[in-house]
Amino acid sequence: MKTVHERALTAILWAILLFLTACSKDKVPVPEPLPDETAPPIRQLIREIDWETFEYKASVSYHADSSIHHISYTGSRGQTELKTYAYKEKNVSEVNVAGSISKKLYEYDGKGRLKTMRMMKKNAGPYDNSVKIVFVYDDQGVVQKLERYQITPAGMRMDVFHHYEYDKAGELVRIRSEQSDGYQTLTHIKGFSPQFDHDPWLFIEDFSNPDYAVFNFPVLHAMKGRLPLQITYEIPDKNGAFKAQRITTQQFQVADKKIQRMKVTIHYPGLVQADDESEISFKY
Repeated sequence: MKTVHERALTAILWAILLFLTACSKDKVPVPEPLPDETAPPIRQLIREIDWETFEYKASVSYHADSSIHHISYTGSRGQTELKTYAYKEKNVSEVNVAGSISKKLYEYDGKGRLKTMRMMKKNAGPYDNSVKIVFVYDDQGVVQKLERYQITPAGMRMDVFHHYEYDKAGELVRIRSEQSDGYQTLTHIKGFSPQFDHDPWLFIEDFSNPDYAVFNFPVLHAMKGRLPLQITYEIPDKNGAFKAQRITTQQFQVADKKIQRMKVTIHYPGLVQADDESEISFKY
């Protein structure tokens, strides 16, 4: 049998062992939780666009899910313009500009791809004209054609259609356009900017822009966060040979997936006095 002294010594040794064990447990680092790979990536949001050359600015407001709520434009003379976006099932369904008599409506197919876009009067009557654009995709979801229609009280007629051509890597390289009277033009795409975070809707152009066949949502979305470096627009001469009428060059400063600056130069061969250049900066 153990003596009282032996029992006390044993108790002390056990106490020391338990103390040391507890201390060693405290020193074991707690593993950090693994990142949630299912969570959507954090996207850098462009908050302000400044067309410095024209003293024109745009302030962008977003919803909680990072979709655009509205864009407020301000000119050098204090004139303002507000563009508001409406959504249906997380897709842009309508774009309205305050003060404009027209609005744009967007419809999607069963696969979530933009199918049609229509520009019409906000309070359109049965005899008002409108414009309708239809996007045609292949089995892989790549845009093959853009059809533009004029809708009048007399009916709907095709105004122009654009055929998209791609290289072996799947990059857009050329757009062949044909009007209803048979007149054809060519648009060449050369090179792309570094990839940066942005919502393609920030770079959508209206029908009044000659390069709207490039700057529309399905085409920009397929560029995966990039924009063209050069766009050359060609028209046929009197002999039928195509020649460049307008060359748009875009230079980009991108850092950490953020576009910092953009320089746009538009050159008209043979009409140097018509050349144009603009500097654009971005804030987050």
